Amino acid sequence: MVTLVRPLSFARLLRRRGMLESTNAQLVTGAGILLVIVAVALIVPFVWPYGPEQIVTDDSLASPSWHHLFGADSLGRDVFVRVADGYRISLTVAVGSILIALAVGIPLGLIAGYAGGRIDSLIMRPLDVLMAFPAILLAIVVAAVLGTGTGVVLLAIGIVYVPIIARVMRAATLVVRREPYVEAALARGASHRQVLLGHVLPNSLGPVIVQASLLMGVAILLEAALSFVGLGVRPPTPSLGLMLSDGRDYLSNAPWAMIAPGVAIMLLVLSFNLIGDGLNLLLDPRLRANGR
Repeated sequence: MVTLVRPLSFARLLRRRGMLESTNAQLVTGAGILLVIVAVALIVPFVWPYGPEQIVTDDSLASPSWHHLFGADSLGRDVFVRVADGYRISLTVAVGSILIALAVGIPLGLIAGYAGGRIDSLIMRPLDVLMAFPAILLAIVVAAVLGTGTGVVLLAIGIVYVPIIARVMRAATLVVRREPYVEAALARGASHRQVLLGHVLPNSLGPVIVQASLLMGVAILLEAALSFVGLGVRPPTPSLGLMLSDGRDYLSNAPWAMIAPGVAIMLLVLSFNLIGDGLNLLLDPRLRANGR
């Protein structure tokens, strides 16, 4: 078979370079912010002169200074090192919950989209029931039933995300299964397992990857919300949501106790959103076609 390749004109080359630069700008910016956050979370708690749970009563509500970079909370604990340690909790919950959702949602969506019929209904209807509940409400119910703690929050958010990942995977599978190369593989005698793992799965992961990166940002907000209402990480373990809850009583005379964790949450969510937007522009064939 002869493949015709259109000559790449200078104008098309510029448009492609423009799209690539735009994609790189979002990916690099988001990844850069995330790398700085990860470095802060991994390094600061071990090198800072104060521990995240160390109480210094004489420094209660101390204002930001070289002594306490982000100030101190009501118990005299250094806010900067607590934000750094809170980042570790937030990233653990975000990554762990997404891994749970991917491990369960991808196989369910893949089988439902490929098999169709009764198998599709049997898999997707219970997931549709889960999706009928607001995410925060479902996470609160799971956390209230299972208790508090980092592991419980991670599991609760993972359960919330399973139907979302499954539906995205199913939608992508429905598109890919109708592609000519899938029909050609079946015509050559390939088994359904070989088609699923060798053709359908690899070509359906693009939307799932984009969705997972965006859901990580939402997971940060869900973890902060659960900790804020007392259903998340147990004190005195630092959590950005728990720090917001503790600092709200001192907003008038010590605003840094809330501003620091609030800005920290914003930056972390922003990094995942930028990465998700960049991946969407990079992996979406329709957007790639517009750049030609």
